[in-house]
Amino acid sequence: MLLGSSLLWWLTLPLAVLATLAGHFAPRRYYAALKPLPLLALMLAVALADSPPGQMGLLIALAFSLLGDIALLFPRRGFLPGLLAFLIAHVALWLTLLAQGALFSLALQTVLLVLALLMALGMSLLLRPPSLLLRLSVFVYVLMLALLVLTALAFASLQPSWWLLAVAAPLFAFSDGVLGWNRFRQPVPAAPLWILSSYYAAQLLYVAAFLFMAESWPLPSQ
Repeated sequence: MLLGSSLLWWLTLPLAVLATLAGHFAPRRYYAALKPLPLLALMLAVALADSPPGQMGLLIALAFSLLGDIALLFPRRGFLPGLLAFLIAHVALWLTLLAQGALFSLALQTVLLVLALLMALGMSLLLRPPSLLLRLSVFVYVLMLALLVLTALAFASLQPSWWLLAVAAPLFAFSDGVLGWNRFRQPVPAAPLWILSSYYAAQLLYVAAFLFMAESWPLPSQ
């Protein structure tokens, strides 16, 4: 990996801290200015890397995550566009993982899909979005996120050195869970701190998994 790529990854850490603190403590204009910076730094880190596995898919996932970040700066009008942007990001990352060499058996794929469906149904019932459109949107989004989380955990079980994936994906799900609970059920104390800190940590770990664990490819079949 190139030195510039590594430096940009480390630069993302203080940017993420600043954006997280701004989300809770600072006036909204400062938060709006700082929020996109960590994802921009991560995109540059991936773009400058020396052809890591899944580079293009990871860039697509980060780009749509950035669009989602910007959309969610407008909580009322931007929620559904933001949800769609993050849905596309999860699909891109999921396909990127599957393209890297792990061939799951049909039985395992079926188990993962059934578990993801149950998780999506349970979360939709728990959050109870107020409209049919929101309920369907949340269900589809959680289904994809759950499938990504379960796939990441399966990857880590096949190749223990990819433990970063097993941490990153649940962190992203935790961030979204707090966001959903705070939006649809009841306010969560210090919600921006919980949401943003876990979200940026997840993105950092996803990128680190691809940049720092490239030597672990290809994964064994299961």
